[in-house]
Amino acid sequence: MSAVPAILDEETQRLGLLMETAQSQQQTIDQCLQQLAAHAHNLDEVVRDSVDRAAEQFCHRQRAAALRMAWWTAAIGALPNVMVATLLVWAVPSPERIARLQDERARLSMGIARLAASGGRIDLRRCGDRERLCVRVDRQAPAYGDQSDYLVVRGY
Repeated sequence: MSAVPAILDEETQRLGLLMETAQSQQQTIDQCLQQLAAHAHNLDEVVRDSVDRAAEQFCHRQRAAALRMAWWTAAIGALPNVMVATLLVWAVPSPERIARLQDERARLSMGIARLAASGGRIDLRRCGDRERLCVRVDRQAPAYGDQSDYLVVRGY
């Protein structure tokens, strides 16, 4: 019976060493898992910070793009109005010029009325192949001049 306790002692020792080794490896694995969990936690914080910074930059750039778009829209919207205003300033005469033109028109109208009253409304045309200047004459009126070569123009 003395051999059995020696075997048990030897096997108990091996089992004890095996258990001790397993426990040591379990502690090493636990430490590695704790370190891995800490790294994962740190990595999670780093990724979260990076995502937050990226989101902030995206929002900032989105606001900047919206502001640029608003300025472009305003500029493009104002451009036709500026063009119309410029054309109006350039094409429409000033009130002083309009007043001068109205005065000139009144003077010319009075001159035309005087001419019409004195028989100045004559019918001039271009006549013949050479398109010479012709006037309508009053054939009922007498001829004048030394050679009777002046005729009365018929006015209407």
